[in-house]
Amino acid sequence: MPDYAGIKQRTFTHSLVCWIAILLGLIAIILSRKPHILEFAHYYLGAKYHNEVNYTGLYNALSAAIVEIHGEDEFISVVPVVRDLKSGKYIKSRFAIEHHAENPNWIPKRWEEFKNDVFFIQTMLGTYSEKPPILHWRKILVDHGYNAPPTYTAYVSIITNAIPLGFISVYLLGAFDAVLILLTFLIIRRIFGFDGAVIAFIFFASALDMLSYVTWALFRFDWFFAIAVALWFLSKRKYFLSGIMWGISSSLRIFPAVIAAFFVVVFALSRRAERKRISGIGGFLSGGFIGATVFSVMSTIIVYISTNISPMQIWAKFIQRISIHGQTFNILNAVGLDRLIEVIGIKTYGITEVIISILLVVILIWTIIRKSLKPEVIATLSILFTPLVLYISHYLSLIHISEPTRPLYISYAVFCLK
Repeated sequence: MPDYAGIKQRTFTHSLVCWIAILLGLIAIILSRKPHILEFAHYYLGAKYHNEVNYTGLYNALSAAIVEIHGEDEFISVVPVVRDLKSGKYIKSRFAIEHHAENPNWIPKRWEEFKNDVFFIQTMLGTYSEKPPILHWRKILVDHGYNAPPTYTAYVSIITNAIPLGFISVYLLGAFDAVLILLTFLIIRRIFGFDGAVIAFIFFASALDMLSYVTWALFRFDWFFAIAVALWFLSKRKYFLSGIMWGISSSLRIFPAVIAAFFVVVFALSRRAERKRISGIGGFLSGGFIGATVFSVMSTIIVYISTNISPMQIWAKFIQRISIHGQTFNILNAVGLDRLIEVIGIKTYGITEVIISILLVVILIWTIIRKSLKPEVIATLSILFTPLVLYISHYLSLIHISEPTRPLYISYAVFCLK
């Protein structure tokens, strides 16, 4: 007869060791990881000076500030082109300087503060890289600008305007994401146990460039934490509260809404979809609507107070920015399979990818509904649908954490598209 007690003890010990290693590793990342300056510059400056630059003026303002620091001749010689955030196309850097001069939103005090922040960011560039700092601006100024939604801008603008930029404050701001990640995995441990948390963190850490955003990237994991809280409420069968947190997460990023949509469909079709659980779906949907609506309205009011831009224009400008940003990518990337097919070497058209995507979605739904899974597990598995219908940057790794298939054993299948 198997020694279940011994197996359980060894499993717990191994999981505990892994969990301690994860915590120590996360602390080491916070203390030793180099700043993700490109991300930090976009999200800090874009949120703090949103009243002045909105979604289209950040690179123009940066160009003008760098000219005042280094001189126009040096800037134009090193940074010959800048991305025009209104059109998404490249323009000569001198035109960006001219566009800044046409911006009426700046007052002298705010402009001096902006220049000081730009100079500090440049100092960080020189501290953490051997390249001359001005060379880094050449990479930053051809990126895609500030694309965060008003829900993000509302609270981050308050924080960034309240905390002056400095080496200590940057570390504090950067550590916020690490704290959110730590809390997220503590919640996952409460839901799925030590083994589930360890496997989830291994997946998280193995995703390409994921840890680049753990520090210095400024509040990039707010949605991540909100989903973890939503899963915890779901495990307690608090469908309405889970929906509220999922709605908040969806108002910060679009793909949590896609995950939620698949969760509702799959859970409604699953074997556990009894009458009382179907009523739970109603609570989840109503909570999601209320959470997303209230959070979005409150954020819009905050942005309106600080920018004096009408609520309709606030969201219209954001949607326009995202639309222009999307035009710079191949439309085939709308299907996450594009990268996989590209790696395999198959030349195909968009309709082929859509058909393959639909087939895989149907197969995945059928596979999940055949099992009697708990709601929080179905919600976790719903993450698998997103790469099939959305292009989510370079996050190609997927994880499948299943329910225990027999006493004291947990079956894990890690599916990676790398």
